[in-house]
Amino acid sequence: MKKFVSGMLFGGLLACTSVVYASEGIEAYLFPVTYEVNGQAVDANGYITLNYEGHAYVPIRFISESLGSTVKYHDGEKRISITQSPSRNAVRTINEGFLLEISSDKSEYRYGETPEITALFSYVGEDGGKTIYYSKPLVRFKIEDAEGNVREGGNWEDNNELTLNKGSYQAQKLDPLFIRYFNHTKSGITSLDEYLHRTPNEDVWDKGEYKVTAAVEYGITNGGNPMQTITSTVNFLVK
Repeated sequence: MKKFVSGMLFGGLLACTSVVYASEGIEAYLFPVTYEVNGQAVDANGYITLNYEGHAYVPIRFISESLGSTVKYHDGEKRISITQSPSRNAVRTINEGFLLEISSDKSEYRYGETPEITALFSYVGEDGGKTIYYSKPLVRFKIEDAEGNVREGGNWEDNNELTLNKGSYQAQKLDPLFIRYFNHTKSGITSLDEYLHRTPNEDVWDKGEYKVTAAVEYGITNGGNPMQTITSTVNFLVK
């Protein structure tokens, strides 16, 4: 049997703290779907999707924040505003109240430019915060190119603890020298010293398509949950 929601569609979809009422009541069916952002699965984290007269109505806050935008409801004007930086290239993954965002300052670079890659890990759940145990470093990066070359960050060390209050975050940038080790892997030269001796532009991103993945491995302290990994991937082009 189909389940339906009877009430005010606009207020339910907005998912803001303020209660907003539409002028008329409607009946809309619950629409059980999954979400992908740029090909990556994203946890809806409790938000619901509705089917009203054959159209899918999605939670605007969840969609906007998953795409790296901010959304705000202006109660006096009954207006929703969505803001996104035109140059920032960001992807967010939300899993059980934890958010991992990875961003590059641009989506396209000229050869010789150095992409600035940043990962933000935060807690956005309903309660005040969570204490986690995690593997160090908190964020581990991986670079891949269109030819299938891959370089991943160093080994994780367990038994570290961190308290994340709602709205607080931990930020980590990709070391600009990481591309040196990626280029070394791609070169096929066994010795790093030999590679650096033979290659004058070891710190330059070659032309092509790249994806950089950030990963955080963590568990909930006193939560009885096993370690889990949240990942988020950003794509960009060097031309």
